[in-house]
Amino acid sequence: MKTVATTFAACFAFVLQLPAQDENALQSAGFLQVVNLVSQTSPTYLALDNFEFNRGDPIEVGGGSGTLALRPGKFDLRLSNAIAKESDISLPVTIENGKTMVVICFDEVETLDDGTEEVTLHFSQLIESPETETSKLTVVSLLEGINLPLSIMGRPFLAAPKAPIRAEIGDIESVAIQSQGKTIIDFESNRLGHYIAFLFRDPQTGEVNASLIHNERLEYQQPLGDDSEDPDQ
Repeated sequence: MKTVATTFAACFAFVLQLPAQDENALQSAGFLQVVNLVSQTSPTYLALDNFEFNRGDPIEVGGGSGTLALRPGKFDLRLSNAIAKESDISLPVTIENGKTMVVICFDEVETLDDGTEEVTLHFSQLIESPETETSKLTVVSLLEGINLPLSIMGRPFLAAPKAPIRAEIGDIESVAIQSQGKTIIDFESNRLGHYIAFLFRDPQTGEVNASLIHNERLEYQQPLGDDSEDPDQ
């Protein structure tokens, strides 16, 4: 069975050198990953200050920046999609020496009284937490308007939008996440740390896919102002 997943690990792909940065700061760096989970067929673009990701071309759904090594400082992350009510939004990010930041870009769709749909763009950040002594899994559904039944390592769960499901992995070597008998993602879990799987819908196929992040310190935090309940499963 085919499983589509995008994995972002905690190792840098290249050093991004922005003109505004001080040449004396070459010895220090923080790390940034940006993931595009805006599930629209219209193209999505990402930029950091004057640097355009993917050379200014659209970022595919499930794709992103890889891990960027940046000199510490303040930057402006911009997300654009013409179909959205507000087609351009920005997020101020502060890069700190030796720390990693992950930003998830996603969308929400509201059906208005006249039957038309209104798309809004959003950011969600992963936050640093103490290093874990055992492997942990968090699953976050970005599927609006549905509660998705899941089987995680054979256990039943119900994934409500943006309400994290948390489970201890322990020393399990591999994890499978399924829904209605179909495998969304399976991955090796033999490295210590936090595994965070974001579920999103592929706008081309309509299928549910997953984007997986592994990091020793980062954990999911619900977006500010989000009143979704945490089922504490």
